[in-house]
Amino acid sequence: MASLTAATPSPRPPVVNGMPLPSELTPEQYTFDLSSPSQAAAAFSKAGLVKIKGLIPRELSLLALQEAQDSLEELFATMKERGVTLEQGTKGGYAEVVQRSEGRYEMNYKMTEGIFADANIVNNQWLSEFVGEIMGGEQGEEWELHRRSLLISFPGAKGQQWHVDGDHRSTSTHASAHAINAFIALGDITLDMGPTELRPASHFLSRKLFKFMMLARARKQLHVPVQPVALAGDALIFDYRTLHRGTENNSTKPRAMLELVFFKKGYTDLLNFPKRSVFNVKKREEGEGDEDEKGEKNHASKEENKEEEEEENPSPLVAVGEKNEK
Repeated sequence: MASLTAATPSPRPPVVNGMPLPSELTPEQYTFDLSSPSQAAAAFSKAGLVKIKGLIPRELSLLALQEAQDSLEELFATMKERGVTLEQGTKGGYAEVVQRSEGRYEMNYKMTEGIFADANIVNNQWLSEFVGEIMGGEQGEEWELHRRSLLISFPGAKGQQWHVDGDHRSTSTHASAHAINAFIALGDITLDMGPTELRPASHFLSRKLFKFMMLARARKQLHVPVQPVALAGDALIFDYRTLHRGTENNSTKPRAMLELVFFKKGYTDLLNFPKRSVFNVKKREEGEGDEDEKGEKNHASKEENKEEEEEENPSPLVAVGEKNEK
């Protein structure tokens, strides 16, 4: 006699081949110590992110925090003295610093000297092995350390929209990472300080974001976002194509991170920092210019920037290419 028991439906295939389903991925599977770069790299390829405990010594991270804050204060003092105005977004920023949003800054100024030239940072053995596992080859041959930046959000900074830091290189198939962010905690980062929030495995979906996100939601294949906290020296490493955002800093302390950006040879990033320099802006003499005229010019500039940004980023779901926030 035939069984009347209903057959269990087969699970639907993932939206993108190779993408892990939510049941197949837990935070424990992408949290590592320094024991195995190859295991961490394999988890990174699936999740689009990993958390690494103690990537650099705690003492080094705290010294780096002080040096970076000193450089930021020095830069802001120079800008004030020269009459340089910083506006939100890449177009309103400079090669040395960009204000990503209110209370959130990314600074390149003096980030390649002093403590930031320490071998534990620029030639970190674990990190070199990890990136080599993903991009192949050795540093300087197949891939390079492209940028070192300070990421800082001050108390009161609001949460940001979801975004990725760059596009996929192929529009037809999913490929391995060609750009990697490593955020190293400069000081302990607690939940009230607004840790970076990420959606695991979203690097598979961002190639055709709207279509794939809708399909993943319909199939119940979207991963729950995560907000990893960190101790000083821990690192959050993620694919440039992984959806992420900064969250509200509700604490009384700034949240600071050292960002290391690794690029596969041949890839360039032209959108996250402008070429113009703070030090190439003509120094404004005291009392120079009419205040009303400057106000009108600033207002017009903001409106132009807003229109240009809307044209470049038409989707309210994600900003692609410009790091709206980390």
